[in-house]
Amino acid sequence: MITKQQLYQGLKGVSGLPVAYHHFDNPPTIPFIVYMEVQKDRYVADNSVYFKKAKYRIELYYEVINDELIEKIESYLDSKELVWADGEEVYIEDEKLYMRSYYI
Repeated sequence: MITKQQLYQGLKGVSGLPVAYHHFDNPPTIPFIVYMEVQKDRYVADNSVYFKKAKYRIELYYEVINDELIEKIESYLDSKELVWADGEEVYIEDEKLYMRSYYI
């Protein structure tokens, strides 16, 4: 399990990119990373919550594909023994940006 703050520090440290939870207040330079909690699993029994675990989506935005950066992020997730899956790579036509998502 990883906290929001641990995920922030790890992504910032491994990528060297601007990183924000959910959104930036001011537009960052490209490339950048945004992450957010998308679900919280709970183990409930006897009218009590015994265990909570957050699931996050990490979004990497970039103009030019950078396989080295992608490998750094994926290696970081592996090093923390996080179960992750990557989503499809999407090109956002209006912004002229690519977005690659990871789910942990």
